[in-house]
Amino acid sequence: MDVDPTILRTFANEVEETAGSVRAADLAGKVSASFDAVEGSAAQWMVKQMGPLIATPMNKFTDEIFAMRVSVATVANTFQVSDEELAAQFNNIHVGNASGKN
Repeated sequence: MDVDPTILRTFANEVEETAGSVRAADLAGKVSASFDAVEGSAAQWMVKQMGPLIATPMNKFTDEIFAMRVSVATVANTFQVSDEELAAQFNNIHVGNASGKN
């Protein structure tokens, strides 16, 4: 099917902005710093341990959102794609995998 490249480029830009917002939110950093006011406490120690554990999946998530943007931008450059081709590209991205498998 023919696709409107302008719509796909707009969508790709929105996806890129979303990934940037997720990354800029720095959830792992906020978790790590959440109990800094309770210096020396078990709670502070616990969240300091959790920060890096949260960082890995959050970074993977944003990388996968950026991969989705690349897929959409690539399709926008060719102007033609089948639903199956685009779905296959999204299924290779963890967040877009409808089967739920990693």
